Amino acid sequence: MKLIIARAMLFTAGFLLWAMSALIPHSDRIREGWDNPAYWNIGMPLMLVLQVAAATIPGERFWRAPLWMLSGHALAIVLIHPTGNGLGLLPLAIMIIGLPAYAFLIAASLLGSNLAGLVKSSLAK
Repeated sequence: MKLIIARAMLFTAGFLLWAMSALIPHSDRIREGWDNPAYWNIGMPLMLVLQVAAATIPGERFWRAPLWMLSGHALAIVLIHPTGNGLGLLPLAIMIIGLPAYAFLIAASLLGSNLAGLVKSSLAK
């Protein structure tokens, strides 16, 4: 059950990062989420912290956990985009944003799982 909650939290966080940065600060029209400085200054660090926290829950493979967050993020990119803009740049966004984000999220996931193991071993003593 904890694993399902962690997956839902990661998916929702990925979706909300794009949705909040694309919609809220620019109430006159929808913009790309990464055009907002809050996306980079607040959202991305928050995604890393959530990834570390979710990785402390046992049962999820470290390489799979970031895919939940990136899936939510990709869904938001598809659903929330400026009028008149197609999804022609989506493959470019996946390469420029998605792959580096996946690498950082895997590092955060490894950190979280190692921290969980360290805490578990120190409590067992």
